[in-house]
Amino acid sequence: MATVHQTNTFYDSDPYNPLTWATHVVVKNLTTGDTDTSTLNNLYDGDLTTFCETNALPSNGEIRLIKYDRTTISPSCPTMKRPLRLWIRNFTSGSLEFYVDNVNLVVNTNSAAETATGGWVDIATGSGTVSSWEVRATAANANVSIAAVEGGGVLHCNTFDRIVFNENFLSTTVDNLCVSSSHLIANTNTPVLTATFSSIERVTGASGTPKDHSFTDLDAGLRGWIHGRRPTKGLQYPRGYYNK
Repeated sequence: MATVHQTNTFYDSDPYNPLTWATHVVVKNLTTGDTDTSTLNNLYDGDLTTFCETNALPSNGEIRLIKYDRTTISPSCPTMKRPLRLWIRNFTSGSLEFYVDNVNLVVNTNSAAETATGGWVDIATGSGTVSSWEVRATAANANVSIAAVEGGGVLHCNTFDRIVFNENFLSTTVDNLCVSSSHLIANTNTPVLTATFSSIERVTGASGTPKDHSFTDLDAGLRGWIHGRRPTKGLQYPRGYYNK
């Protein structure tokens, strides 16, 4: 499982100009320091088919690299968690070097990462945090291409909150969000509960047998006893005494 992590602002530094993970990443040539920012957001857009890469840097015979450093811009962004892994493409054995917290690590490639589509590569195992990581090409003018970063099981994105998805949720070929052959398709399955409303039943059902509502078993009417007197004058129609 992978968790998407909300990082729109770090420590609420400036709510009108939020810092993102991408603001702490640099794509550059190692010696001259030439940089390119055109693909930084591809690293945190939640898409495994868009890559942050070095191919737009000047081709001047230098080593190219992509580096993340949580202290590059103030305020610092949070540390990433271990284990750390990156979605990398065209990573053949020995073509890239990896540094985590300025320590050169031996990282093995795999068949998926060697392709143009790419795959997850385990960079730093174990527990703890990561303050910086760097991926360098080992040959001049060779490119580094990374599509996503995951630390401690958290898929780091610039615009999402902590929502748990299947690991291949972002894949365009596996586990599509909506399977057209089965999702939102009308069916005739027998409902678990059938509700019948009395108003509909009375209109659509067979008419009932008429019922006689005559009152029966009632005693004969008796005259009631009224206390007091009725006025004998002052009325338009004098009625006399009560009970007479």
